Amino acid sequence: MKELYKALNKVKKEIGKVQKDGNNPFFKCDYLTLNGIWEAIGNKLEDNGLCLTQTVKGEELITTITHIESEKQIVSFVPLIATVDMQKLGSAITYARRYSIIVMLDIIDGENDDDGEKTMGRTKPMNKPYTNPNAPTEITEEPF
Repeated sequence: MKELYKALNKVKKEIGKVQKDGNNPFFKCDYLTLNGIWEAIGNKLEDNGLCLTQTVKGEELITTITHIESEKQIVSFVPLIATVDMQKLGSAITYARRYSIIVMLDIIDGENDDDGEKTMGRTKPMNKPYTNPNAPTEITEEPF
């Protein structure tokens, strides 16, 4: 896993901040599009020996980053909203694809990330961050 983590860390540094390239007039906010994300990461992944794939299986989006030489992988599973409306399902898949990549590569946009605040109708951050009382206080063994 060491080589995978080294390559992934290098990619994260090379990506830096990514400018939002899409606009949602309904919520009056900018966002990172899937195309914009791929433009920012595609060559950097390849140059560092990594391959990113995304597939849908059942009601989950599966995102996998593979270190090509060692064949080691990091995998993310995102549940999709159950729907029979193909347009809504397509939208859910696209949304999940974007955010799965953003989280796995720790992508930071060039501005404050306030999309969630705007859609929730809040104008300022919550006073207290949520902390999970059941979360472990320390990791005692490797997660993979």
